Amino acid sequence: MKMESLRDGALKIWMTENDMRRWGLRFEQLGAHDRATDAAVTKLLQVARGRAVLPETGAMTVEAVPLEEGCILLFTPRRKLPPCRMPPAKVFALQNANDVLQLGQYLTAVKRVPTASLYRWGEEYRLILYPGLCAWQEFCRRLEEFAEPIGEGDVAAAFVEEYGIPVAIGNALTRLREAF
Repeated sequence: MKMESLRDGALKIWMTENDMRRWGLRFEQLGAHDRATDAAVTKLLQVARGRAVLPETGAMTVEAVPLEEGCILLFTPRRKLPPCRMPPAKVFALQNANDVLQLGQYLTAVKRVPTASLYRWGEEYRLILYPGLCAWQEFCRRLEEFAEPIGEGDVAAAFVEEYGIPVAIGNALTRLREAF
């Protein structure tokens, strides 16, 4: 059996078939609710911490990868991630094709554009802007020079997706920019 500490507090353990037998493990029986697996994992963690290969940490995720003659066990610390609040999707109305073309011309000066979809809506157009761009709020404010904000959130976006006629899905702003 060989133990190797990895960055970020993870641990990799190579076990031969003999190692697995000594620890009372069989790969086909490894499972989250198996008593032999729980006992072996607990003991392996104690050994790793005793050898100073693994720092004292909280909860761990354990993954097992089969090899021809044994397995690799990967122990990864669970980290609590801060909650991520993405801004809601925004829907904008463009009055006619001329407004769409003016927007495309403006986009030639913009380095990064967010993901967006364009739909035909009667004689008008609807642009759904999906969050994810670093300068999201600034981009939305600039977009208001060419389009009128008319909705926000998943429901507004879904309504346009359901009843609008798709023109460009997901890459509308990139395609508009490339047209100039």
